[in-house]
Amino acid sequence: MAGVLLKHKFTILSFFLFIFLVEGKFHKFSRQLSPKSYGSKKEKLTNLMFCLHERASGNHPTVMQVAKGAKTDTSSSKFGLTVVKDELLTLGPEPTSKIVGRAQGIGSYVDLQKPALMMVYNYVFVEGKYNESTLNVVGRNPILSKSKEFQSLAGPGYF
Repeated sequence: MAGVLLKHKFTILSFFLFIFLVEGKFHKFSRQLSPKSYGSKKEKLTNLMFCLHERASGNHPTVMQVAKGAKTDTSSSKFGLTVVKDELLTLGPEPTSKIVGRAQGIGSYVDLQKPALMMVYNYVFVEGKYNESTLNVVGRNPILSKSKEFQSLAGPGYF
């Protein structure tokens, strides 16, 4: 397992460029990057860009509460709340733009002071050469932060 992670570290590290608020439109879902620009001579790099759409309310929510702690309702950080998610990944910021995959997983609020999720996601792609490929993502999501980074643990298919 550790050997697989090291073998694909540059592909995995270059994967996550999350853009939640975009003024323009994306023109490509993926593009190859020059390994030299990242100090690598052997690894193949790929940059994937997509938008994640989360709906917590309405007719078709993509987030659902499945558990909470005894003091979750009185916690300012929602500590103990656990949700499951099945969210669209699209090429552009509009929910009607081309679907490139789904983000499916579990998130639990784990910080006593401020809202932050411990997330475990599977990004399941349905586009191009990444069709049926999955990336497993684990990380802390500081809800109120503008910038977020997550760690990928590789996955079946292309990755």
